[in-house]
This record gives sequence, C-alpha cells and structure tokens, in this order.
Amino acid sequence: YIPGALLPNTPAGFHWVPSVLCLNERVVVLGQIHDGDWCGNIGIAMVGGTLTGRIVLYFDSRIQTNFLNPPEYAVHRRYTSHPLLRKGTLLSTFYWGSSVALVMDVPRETSFAVKTGDVVKAGEALITY
Repeated sequence: YIPGALLPNTPAGFHWVPSVLCLNERVVVLGQIHDGDWCGNIGIAMVGGTLTGRIVLYFDSRIQTNFLNPPEYAVHRRYTSHPLLRKGTLLSTFYWGSSVALVMDVPRETSFAVKTGDVVKAGEALITY
C-alpha cells in the first residue's frame, strides 16, 4: 500500500494533473507468472481516485485503503510463503472502480485480445499466446 491523494482518474483529471496515477493512493502487487514451460514477471498497480471505493486484496485482508486521512507511510509486505494464485483466480476488487496499470513479461508469440479504447471487464482476456 502506498498512501496518496484521491484525485479524479478521469480524462479531465489527467488533463489537469498528468501525474495523477503517481499521486493517488495505490496498491502494487509484484509476482511471477508460470504457465507451462513459460514464466515471466508481472506488476499490477491498482490506483484509487475521487469517489472510488476501497481496494481489497483477496490474499491479504490486512491491506486497507481509502482513508480520509491516509497514513504517512507505505505498507510493504514481503510474503515468506508466496500466495499461489491460479489462472482465473480473483486477485482484487475495487468497490466503485478505479484505474489499473499492468506491466508484464509476455511470450514472443503474444497478440492483444483488446485494443486502445476498449472497455475491459473482470475476467476478460487481455492477451493470447
């Protein structure tokens, strides 16, 4: 958990505050993907915003978000036994939505299942390989 503001995550918000994703509170999860013979790294940043609800991690209920007066410190947890999340397992929920930044290694033969501007719903594939 990284404390921060709760500024709007909207096109207007990005126009007035281009670095809004860096300023708002967020939960960042780093991990590894193992799929058959292929493995890679993944980073997911779930970013809060104005009028959005809290962020819940299903594998760690100790993480709390959406404070009116956020703590002035970040919560860093390194898990001694890594949570194993199988393909399709729920990682997190936003109550009332927000923004997600996803960075990951992908196999060479990857193609995108969505294009810029598409609405992506929970459980929908982003890539195929």
